[in-house]
Amino acid sequence: MSDHTGRRRRRSKLPIGRLLVLLVAIVAVVRLLTLPDPGRAPVPGGSPLAVAPTWAGPKPVDIAGRLADGTEYLPRLYLDPETSIGIAPTDDGSFLRVLIHGAGGEITEIRRVDAEGHPEFDGFVASGDTVVWAESLSLVDEPVATTIWRSNWRSRGRPSTVTTDTGSANFYGGQYDLVVRSGRVYWVALAPGDPVVTEVRSVRLAGGDPSTTRLGGEFILSTWPWAVSNSARGTPVELVNLTTSQRVRVPTQVGEVAACGPTLCRMSVLNGDTMVRMDLVRVDGSDRRRIAGQEATPTIADVAVLDRWIPLATDRGDGQAGVGLSLYDIETGKTDLVAVDAGNIQARNGMLWWSTGTDAELVWHAVDLRTLT
Repeated sequence: MSDHTGRRRRRSKLPIGRLLVLLVAIVAVVRLLTLPDPGRAPVPGGSPLAVAPTWAGPKPVDIAGRLADGTEYLPRLYLDPETSIGIAPTDDGSFLRVLIHGAGGEITEIRRVDAEGHPEFDGFVASGDTVVWAESLSLVDEPVATTIWRSNWRSRGRPSTVTTDTGSANFYGGQYDLVVRSGRVYWVALAPGDPVVTEVRSVRLAGGDPSTTRLGGEFILSTWPWAVSNSARGTPVELVNLTTSQRVRVPTQVGEVAACGPTLCRMSVLNGDTMVRMDLVRVDGSDRRRIAGQEATPTIADVAVLDRWIPLATDRGDGQAGVGLSLYDIETGKTDLVAVDAGNIQARNGMLWWSTGTDAELVWHAVDLRTLT
C-alpha cells in the first residue's frame, strides 16, 4: 500500500534563533522592530534608512487585493508582473480556489477544494508552461493527506494529479519547497521513527512511483542539486549535493543562526532572543560582511533572490509605525528602500511582491528582479 499521508508546513521544534531566520509573519517583524533599543549606535542622518523610497529599479505593477466578487486574493506565485497564481475563497466561504490572475484582471479558476477539509496550498513552482503545487487536506479523524498537482498555466486547463504518495511531506515556506528538474518534481518528507531522517522524494511530472533518497537529519531543498540541513543556533550547517553526494560543512559561532545555499550563507547574529546584526558570508567562510543591523529582518526563508537581492523588513526610521520593504544588493553592497508600510513580503521565481493597505484598500505590488540581472 502506498504511503499517501502528508503534513502541512511543519511546526518545527527548533530553538527560537532558527525561527527568526525563517520569519515571514509581519506581526512578528513589527514586534522585533519595536523592541526597546537603548544601545543602538547613532547613524549618519539620524535614522537607519531613508524615510522615502530610494529604489530606482522597475516600477511595481499593482493589482487590487479584492476580486470582483468581493473575496480577498492572495498571490502565491508571480510568473511575470501581470500574471500570478494565487488562492481566494468563494464568496460564501464554502470552497478555496486556485486562480490564475492575468493581465487586465482576467481571472481563471483552475481548482477548488471544499473548505471543510481545511485545505492548505504550498510549494507553487513553475517550469515552462507547467505550474506545480502541493495540496494538503485535514479531514476529521483522518491524517493530513498531501497531493501534488500540476496544470498548464498558459492554456489554463484543468489540473491533474502528479502523485498522492508524498510521505510525511514538509513545507517550510521557501521557494524550494517543490523543485522541478528534468521532468521530475522533488520535495522532502520526514521518515517515521527516530532518529530524524529526511526523505528526498521525486516523481515524474507525468506520474508514476516516487523514488527516495534518505539523509540523516532534517534537510530542506535548495538550489538544485543541493539540500541544506535545517540547523539550530550555534550548530553547523551541512550541504549535500544530491547528484554527487559531495558534502560541505559550514561552521557557526555561538549566537549565530545560518540560512545557507550552495554559495552563500546569511548569518543572523543574536543577543538572547533578539537579532542584532545580519551578515553575509561565503560557504567557505570568506568575504564576510555586515549587511544590516537590528533595524532589519529577513522576510524570506531563502538566502537571497537570484543570488543577488535580500528582501528586508526595515524600521523606517521616521518615528512612525509601519514597516518598510528594503532590498540589499549583494553585488553593489547597497540597500534601497522600495516601499513603506509594506506587508506580506514574498519572493520566488525572480519576482518580488508585497501588499499595502487592508480590506477594501488592499493592493498587491510586484517587481520583476530578473530584468536587472
